[in-house]
Amino acid sequence: MIRLLVEVSRRQGAALVVTHDANVARWCDRTVQVRDGRLAGAQAETDAGAETETGAEAKAGYRR
Repeated sequence: MIRLLVEVSRRQGAALVVTHDANVARWCDRTVQVRDGRLAGAQAETDAGAETETGAEAKAGYRR
């Protein structure tokens, strides 16, 4: 199911996945962690590898 969602999102634009399962999160190009209702950090896959942001940087925007 996740593989199908990834294929469709890459063709159609985007998909939002909310999960507690790290194996599902690994399929995503970008992840955002929320702890106690606040952004705790974000990670995006780039051509050069994974790029990580702190909670403060993640709050600044979702520009990728």
